[in-house]
Amino acid sequence: MTMNFDDVQVGGQLMIGTGAPPAVGQGNRRINGSLYAEGPVLFGDQSTYGRPSQDSATLLLAPMTNGDKHCPHPTDSLGVSGNLPMVLETKGNVLLDGDLYVTGSVDCLSTGRLEARHSVADGLPKKFDIPHPSEKGMRLAHACIEGAEVGVYHRGRLRNEKEIFLPSYWKDLVHVDRYYSTTSTYWCSSGYNYKEMG
Repeated sequence: MTMNFDDVQVGGQLMIGTGAPPAVGQGNRRINGSLYAEGPVLFGDQSTYGRPSQDSATLLLAPMTNGDKHCPHPTDSLGVSGNLPMVLETKGNVLLDGDLYVTGSVDCLSTGRLEARHSVADGLPKKFDIPHPSEKGMRLAHACIEGAEVGVYHRGRLRNEKEIFLPSYWKDLVHVDRYYSTTSTYWCSSGYNYKEMG
């Protein structure tokens, strides 16, 4: 049976479905103005989501479709995932007890504890510490510089020498067929030549 109303005002509780949820109170302990729905509950454009077997959640939020002239549609967007309208805005804390799955971009103004952790991390050298690839029982620690690639660098200076000797484990850290050498002069204009060793 379907009933149509222009306006509905509920002074107590609005209960949709069966059950007696303790979170909204019952009897003399009920919380006026509270709402319980077994779900799923859809807010917004009905065409956004498919069948329950395709889109299954307790709460589904979609862009607004209300055509009333006194109901402006939200046009703000984060600007990182295209011009998508806002469907959820909060002015308070959000507690998430579970996993968060995001398919779009995340634009986060890090403040509080997150900002403190970022500040500490930015002030420390970036290094990795791994089991030694060639020597058992040893570990290998290298510092990491921020650049446009994930690379391994070895820096040094030749003094009256003509060959650059790399660490023995160098071959275990890089692709031996895809590395190159960059040399520069120091107090002189003569260059250097290099060749593969053994």
